[in-house]
Amino acid sequence: MDRRLQSEDPGYQLVRDIVHAVAYRLRVETGWNGVVYQAAAPSRFQRAGRAWNGENDPLHDWDTVTVNDDHSLTVRADILGHVLDAQAGRLDWDENRKGYQAMTRLVHGAVEASRHDPKYDPSEVYAEDEASDTLTLGLCQDWAWDRQGGDRNTQAIISRLGINQHTPRLTSSRLVDAVPHARTAAHQFVTELAKAARRPRDVTHRELVGTHPAERWNQIGDWLIDANLQGAIGPGERAQLRQELAVIAHNNYAAVAEIPDELRTMARGTPPQRVQFAHTLRERGKEVGGNALLRLNIHAKGTMVNWLKRREELDRVHRAAADLGIPVDQLQALMHATTRKDGSRQDGTPQVRPHAPKGYDGRH
Repeated sequence: MDRRLQSEDPGYQLVRDIVHAVAYRLRVETGWNGVVYQAAAPSRFQRAGRAWNGENDPLHDWDTVTVNDDHSLTVRADILGHVLDAQAGRLDWDENRKGYQAMTRLVHGAVEASRHDPKYDPSEVYAEDEASDTLTLGLCQDWAWDRQGGDRNTQAIISRLGINQHTPRLTSSRLVDAVPHARTAAHQFVTELAKAARRPRDVTHRELVGTHPAERWNQIGDWLIDANLQGAIGPGERAQLRQELAVIAHNNYAAVAEIPDELRTMARGTPPQRVQFAHTLRERGKEVGGNALLRLNIHAKGTMVNWLKRREELDRVHRAAADLGIPVDQLQALMHATTRKDGSRQDGTPQVRPHAPKGYDGRH
């Protein structure tokens, strides 16, 4: 049974300080409701059994920190304990990795707890699924690992809270990425998206984190429309194109969620094999994330060319209507009424004269 931590509990105060420090550095308001639950840690017997069976260290379990539906946080007791020990200077050199790994996971959870204000009509957005969950996972992990000004964001949070003053070598230890495919896919996707939308990468990443997971595909479509068709497309056509781009973004990014299943047959019995498996996950994530944005940008560019051609035609109609002194919609209706589906006019005269064979002089 999870235990709710009171505000005077050191574990609660630690989580509160991390959440606020992340919100300050990320520049996205937190959606955390101020409630922290503590889950029980694996027993010594359970840890020994997992080690005997060659399973992952419980420290790397992904459910150690959970953002609940009511925006509360559930943190496992051993994760809190490692960071509290680091804060108090109780970790020895060999245990620093535990404090650093636990701190990175808490930072990830704080990023995931960011506030999301709905922006689009519910009928326009996708329901949350594996694709949106994987993008959220990657965005949060990428921020926790990302370097800004020479230090990873997690390292900056550690410094801001003064934890490194009590455990100076905390961040010198090795860090294990439990979701390498999601992180590298999100990193590559955001990098290419920022280039395609002509936006700063850090701003693009931050605003995606602050967008509701179900609406991110729509937001991505809007950014590409702004970069390619600003001022050349009306509200109705924009909504239609945004939906097309959202579908492409979602469907292509869904392939990232399938990467672990694709590689399930890879050997992982020995340390070298596990290293190779993690490397393959990283590289595959980078490839799929980049390809997802590439396909999306190709569609956006193709649409841009088509719309610009259509805009030229509309400009000619506007000029003709002005010359004739009649409303544009009346001229368009007249043009439509005098044209059949086969391209000929109502009197049977083709709009384009049929190509005559060589030597034909027009006589029957």
